[in-house]
Amino acid sequence: MSLDQLDHPPDAAFWTRFSHNKWTKPWGPVRNFEPFVQFIFDRTLDSIRFVTEGLLVVDVPTSEEFHQLYLTHAGLTVQQENELAKEIITRIHAELGPLVSRLTPTSVGGFAQSLSQGRSVGDIFGGKYRGAQQETATLSTVLQWSTPAPAAANVALSLGIAIAKDPAERYVFVVFDWDRPGDRLEIRLDDVQPGESSDYLMRRAIYLERKVVEGLARLLDEAKRSAAASRNLG
Repeated sequence: MSLDQLDHPPDAAFWTRFSHNKWTKPWGPVRNFEPFVQFIFDRTLDSIRFVTEGLLVVDVPTSEEFHQLYLTHAGLTVQQENELAKEIITRIHAELGPLVSRLTPTSVGGFAQSLSQGRSVGDIFGGKYRGAQQETATLSTVLQWSTPAPAAANVALSLGIAIAKDPAERYVFVVFDWDRPGDRLEIRLDDVQPGESSDYLMRRAIYLERKVVEGLARLLDEAKRSAAASRNLG
């Protein structure tokens, strides 16, 4: 038997050599497995990339998840809270008109009432409350009294509304005196939903009457000082 007929050389280390990216034997070439190995390697890398990309994929955010970001007290949205605050201050504004007409003496020159917007709550409550329009801007009901000369005086009462930022806060809304923010009417959600409670209506009536009387007392003090100054000038 000749060497060309051997499947395996007597000594592979001696008879085998590398030439032009091929292993060759003196009696003929051995098949080249490099392309096959490269193919398997590439497919393995593709599989690893596929698995890795699959692990990185997260669930698509749902509308409900985004909706949860805007929920506040008892599942209300920010917009619903704003609308409820607007309703509260509007009803207070409507109640003040007849109340002021009843309590204001006829000797007073008169009063004016308006519903204003845009005043900033700012850090009045340590940043714990926000406005009913935007983060800071809110709604207010404003009363202005005046007396004629020689006891000319002008006094204003301005009541604003603010909304608690913390969903755990018991008093969701507060109606407050802009000149004395600590003097406020605290309102729970169940005071005004689904309807105004009798307890809330009573507390609101007492608070508003007290604020009107305080405003008239300040008007009287201003009128007295004005009258005294007029006499001294005369």
